[in-house]
Amino acid sequence: MELGPALAFFLAVRFYDIFAGTIVLLVAGVLSTAVSWMRQRRVPVVPFASLALTGMLGGATLILEEGRFIKMRPTIINALTALVLAGALVRGRMLLRSVLGAGIEAEAAAWRRVTIGIVLFLLALSVANEIVWRSVSTEVWAGFKAFAIPALDALAFWLAYRHLRRHACPAD
Repeated sequence: MELGPALAFFLAVRFYDIFAGTIVLLVAGVLSTAVSWMRQRRVPVVPFASLALTGMLGGATLILEEGRFIKMRPTIINALTALVLAGALVRGRMLLRSVLGAGIEAEAAAWRRVTIGIVLFLLALSVANEIVWRSVSTEVWAGFKAFAIPALDALAFWLAYRHLRRHACPAD
């Protein structure tokens, strides 16, 4: 559900401009959320928060005719997610285990290491997005957003999954 809106955004930016891409991203985000609702009869918090932020930054992009707002979206989403995960970890809660833990029984220390790793990864991705959108053309940045970020996300979560599997709780 994440790749569809990103690909649609990339194509709209590539063939039109950042403003067409923003409209497409907003529409695709609403459709993706609707499909999620129809499948699960609920909308998970993270995609809903992402859609709300996309609405605000996309709206600012379109109303102010300034593309930098939508370009900051990955930075803000990744940094806020890192902040929430880190804040929960400081309070002794491991949100990743709550969200991703179904079927993965791993030691608490492994979940803690994975959470710290994901927090650092998201912060690095925020910095990378800032560097990329400020230093290359909009079309190149759109490709980074549509292809590099999802690929890096997939790699990070695959590595996290492997770590958790290596530190699985022994079966009774």
